[in-house]
Amino acid sequence: MRIDMTSPVPPPPGASQPSTPAPLLDAAQEDALGAREGAFLSFGSAQDPLIREAIRDEWGRALAPYLEYGTLSNDAAEGPVYRHADAQLVLREGVQVFGFLDNQGCGDCYYLCSRQQHERMFFTLCIESGNDTDGPYDIYVSAAQDWHTFLAHLPPT
Repeated sequence: MRIDMTSPVPPPPGASQPSTPAPLLDAAQEDALGAREGAFLSFGSAQDPLIREAIRDEWGRALAPYLEYGTLSNDAAEGPVYRHADAQLVLREGVQVFGFLDNQGCGDCYYLCSRQQHERMFFTLCIESGNDTDGPYDIYVSAAQDWHTFLAHLPPT
């Protein structure tokens, strides 16, 4: 008996297919963010969702070293960032970076979203200090905001 390993094996009848996770933001929210983008404020707006997610994933990777050598400057026990057992700050599960404000190293901000019980909550995380000394970094995280409050607090374009 010869087994053909080049042909994909179909799933058995009735088996569930892996589901694609729901997008972080809906189309109207993506459009609103795209309209706010400017020279220093970016939300990775792109027509192709794969490109948009790649940009946002890169921001998440760029934020990691700041968290690794960071200290929280406010009480954010319930927020999107917590101190891991190894004493490093990390993003909570389900928290995603979806925007970046480039203040040229003087208070750069990352915009975060977290789904909490079918609700999206938005946060601003700012690197308050430490850029000129390569750490430690003082990190400020805003209180949770709903969509409209978040938009109202964005800097002008």
